[in-house]
Amino acid sequence: MAQVYLHTMFGNGARAMQEAAGSRASYARMEANAGAADMLTDREADFIAARDSFYMASVSEDGWPYVQHRGGPAGFLRRIGDNRIGFADYRGNRQYLSASNLAADDRVSLFLMDYPNRRRLKLIGHAHGSDDPATIAALMTPGYGAEPERAFLIDVVGFDWNCPQHITPRFTQKEIERLTAPPGGRARPASRTHCRTGRIEIMKDKLTRGVHHVGLTVPDLDQARAFFCGVLGFDEVGGVPDYPSIFLSDGAILLTLWRAADPLSARAFDRRANIGLHHLSLAVADDAALDTAWEKVRAHPEVVVDAPPGPIRAGSATRHFLVFIPGGIRLEFATPFS
Repeated sequence: MAQVYLHTMFGNGARAMQEAAGSRASYARMEANAGAADMLTDREADFIAARDSFYMASVSEDGWPYVQHRGGPAGFLRRIGDNRIGFADYRGNRQYLSASNLAADDRVSLFLMDYPNRRRLKLIGHAHGSDDPATIAALMTPGYGAEPERAFLIDVVGFDWNCPQHITPRFTQKEIERLTAPPGGRARPASRTHCRTGRIEIMKDKLTRGVHHVGLTVPDLDQARAFFCGVLGFDEVGGVPDYPSIFLSDGAILLTLWRAADPLSARAFDRRANIGLHHLSLAVADDAALDTAWEKVRAHPEVVVDAPPGPIRAGSATRHFLVFIPGGIRLEFATPFS
């Protein structure tokens, strides 16, 4: 992976600067293994197919670099052969800059971003346009209303995965809706007790739709990340650098964790004396999932057990356990209410 990409992109100037910086030896070893092309694997193919946009660079007829954004439904760019990818070229402003550039010089570079997960993939290759109706039709996304003018087919020469540094997480409207949706995708009907009769009625005029997210103050973001992501398998989906924070999700709940302004002087929350969060309860699927969570959580060296697994109240089939996680937050794990 990346051997051909680096061997192709490195020039004598870059190699000389690497030598001066002390990084040349490791890059030289990678270049030494370069073959005819970096072969795409399922990992790259899946990443490409999940994108709904990318940036494409070509070279103008006068030698200037030109970058253009391309967008469409997720999967509009996809692998169509061993090392060939393609997309339908939709009608736009009719400047035909990329089309004319590639007709004169078929070298192309693509930059694909996954902002929520802070991942990026760079590809280089040789591109050509096709006016073949069957090829164009095969690359169109069913139901998408854009009008195609041609297809672009790219034979990938090399690719390189970059590190996540300095990528600010960004989210589409659909991603935000998915992350903030209540468990199961729909809020359960709420109920209320009728003040006069005591009957339980379904609320038809409720103003809210479940929990949007839960914000917690923690003394150490790295410590909290290690617990939620390393032990519980949460994904990091965002954050605010200026007010140090990380946003984590298990696909059903969104937690926003904010670092205390002065962690050394911050006081642990006393649930019996302070107004506010008493504890945070996370749902698990069933008893087996609760037992698995218990084994993983209690094995963490900084976890303090508050209550081991047992009925949530006497005679209840719902089971739970409570712990204090690193940083002092009281966390509960519970099976569904019976």
